[in-house]
Amino acid sequence: MQNITGAPSYGEEIVIKAHDGAVPHLPGVLLPLIVSGLPSFLWWMGEPPWRSEAFEALIDGSDRLIVDTSEMRQAERSLLALEDLMRRKKSSCAISDFNASRQQPWRELVAQFFDGPDQRAWLSSIDRVTIEYAAGAEDDPENPAQAYLFAGWLASRLGWRILGGGGSQGGDESRLHTLASQTNQKITLELNARYGVAQASWLDITAAFAKVQLAQAAQMQAALPAENEPHDHAHPQGKPTVGPGALMMVALHATVNGQMGTFTVAREADLEHASTLAQLPQGAPPSQTVHLPTLGEALLLADQLQQLEHDTLYEESLTMAAQLINPSLRRNR
Repeated sequence: MQNITGAPSYGEEIVIKAHDGAVPHLPGVLLPLIVSGLPSFLWWMGEPPWRSEAFEALIDGSDRLIVDTSEMRQAERSLLALEDLMRRKKSSCAISDFNASRQQPWRELVAQFFDGPDQRAWLSSIDRVTIEYAAGAEDDPENPAQAYLFAGWLASRLGWRILGGGGSQGGDESRLHTLASQTNQKITLELNARYGVAQASWLDITAAFAKVQLAQAAQMQAALPAENEPHDHAHPQGKPTVGPGALMMVALHATVNGQMGTFTVAREADLEHASTLAQLPQGAPPSQTVHLPTLGEALLLADQLQQLEHDTLYEESLTMAAQLINPSLRRNR
């Protein structure tokens, strides 16, 4: 048989269906099936029943918990629960989040702004960060999880500490925080919802792309003429979509010797590409446009199944994100 990585493997698949009152008894059925000496992974789809007896028992029997905070309706509460779980189970179970893995291209693009020695001074002089994330209608639930995780990554990598803020200020669409750099430079962090962006579950998006790819492969094999091909390969439903709370823009503002510079990564209108733009007193460096890969759960899961150690980068980002959401965590630890 072939596993999700494409490599040949052998194994067995056991499907257990539990309904209503039988759900709490799942750990007693599942845990004895784990083969001693082999790593065990728990992939929980949707929002877990935090601190429930059954969920805690499954965590205790697993080496890694895999979740996707983009699929959780109460994203901020879920990030806090996830960070709490990480601290309590750190010695026994690692945690992964598909939502954090998807933003890797954004992290790379932002880091590339400061690769050259001439840009390093701007990195230590950042005084404002604005992050926009996708949202639907104004009265629909928002999911700022990816924005908070990105802010947590940036703050933890640069050694920023949180001074104030937390929650919404000036309206539900805006979340303001104040941080300080290692040189005591004050930094304003603003997380904004961009309403009106078409969204769909990542499971639906990747399934749609898979169907398009299969159709294109079949057409190539059959050597169909171009006029017989569908007009819209990338978006079979007629319009582009992103997953809940997907990053739309990251903008950094810095001041060096009284001069201002900005560094921006923004998603294009097709929602599949992101472009960079830097504006500096000495002139703008070349911009670039990259494709944002639509990683399906199979590829993301395959990557997680190869990781046996803790992901320190993610854990530190999650800790900072939780402290941004709930300032009391900074005082209690």
